Amino acid sequence: MNEQKAAELLKKAIILEKQGQAFYRSVSKTTAIDSLKKLFDRMAEEEKIHENTLRTQLDYLINKGEFDTDLLKNDPGEFAKIVFSADIIKSIKGADYEASAISAAMGLEIRSSEFYSERAEATDDATEKELFSSLADWESSHLKVLSDLNRRLLEQALREDVY
Repeated sequence: MNEQKAAELLKKAIILEKQGQAFYRSVSKTTAIDSLKKLFDRMAEEEKIHENTLRTQLDYLINKGEFDTDLLKNDPGEFAKIVFSADIIKSIKGADYEASAISAAMGLEIRSSEFYSERAEATDDATEKELFSSLADWESSHLKVLSDLNRRLLEQALREDVY
């Protein structure tokens, strides 16, 4: 493992997580839909957890020259269990700010998931592979939730001719 390259990748990952947090907090502050506010608050919290994990990994890497396997215990399934209340779907119209924010959030999650997946595939270090695979899975669970919400919103817009 090239420690310098691994540290650089962890720093890039931290930046991705911070960008996600900032975006989700911004949407949460500007939406008037309480259930969507809660969803984006939760997503910001998830990204903060990722950032903290990555920062701890970076510190461990710098101090010990390896990855910490104890930090690899994520449960992406918990987030995927989020069930949308009907008021989210009813409250958002096809081209509203909130619908656009969901679409933009999907882009963030795709970018993060691809970054983590590519890193997991590129490394020969088993612990690094596990770390980035775990993060890719977690981001994919976010994408799944957002994609489902986006699909429901599009279906509603088509039924109601909202475009």
